[in-house]
Amino acid sequence: MTSLTHWDFAAHFSGFEAAALILGMEPMGSDGDHSRIRVVIDRMALHYTDACKRHYQEVFDLKEEFQDLEASRPFELESVRMSDLRRQWDPREEVSEFSDWLASNHRSQFEDQIFSRHVVADWLGAIKLNSIYQFKLDQPSNENEVTGHWPWGDHHTEMLGHLEAAARKHWVNYDPADSGTAPTNESVSSWLITERKLSKKMADSIASILRADRLPTGPRK
Repeated sequence: MTSLTHWDFAAHFSGFEAAALILGMEPMGSDGDHSRIRVVIDRMALHYTDACKRHYQEVFDLKEEFQDLEASRPFELESVRMSDLRRQWDPREEVSEFSDWLASNHRSQFEDQIFSRHVVADWLGAIKLNSIYQFKLDQPSNENEVTGHWPWGDHHTEMLGHLEAAARKHWVNYDPADSGTAPTNESVSSWLITERKLSKKMADSIASILRADRLPTGPRK
């Protein structure tokens, strides 16, 4: 399977990029797989359109006319632009940039939108569908799904989850031939304390367990 870890650096995705990654495909080289990707894009576009409709109803005060539609719409997918404009919108204004954007089919069309990493991850969780590429960076990859939880099978504890998250966050790009690619214990421990809310003692222990064998001490080159 093609490595997709370079996409971990991306904060936002086009609909096409997100759909390809969900299927475990490299977006830059997926021109021949449009039929597969189209299925995912269509689902994303449907829930994006649902979000547009709901906000349109709110902004133009049409809720009572669409009560049945509101009840039948369980999932929504917001783009970055939609979220930004929604936060800036003042309901007291009759005309706003948000209302203009919603009323413009060209400006608000799905193909021109980008979606944040956390919104795509939350949407996938809401519709209960798996993604081969993990948009939540602390979440274990599905690449090892056949053999169970990484890397010890089905046995799992909260502490093993923290150890796994730290390994995937800090050690996936380690090259034994280049000690400069290894993270320091301090950086791993600090991340565990900040992001996983562990005590310093536990964070230091996990960082030490993950440290590569026979890794030279001292500053990284």
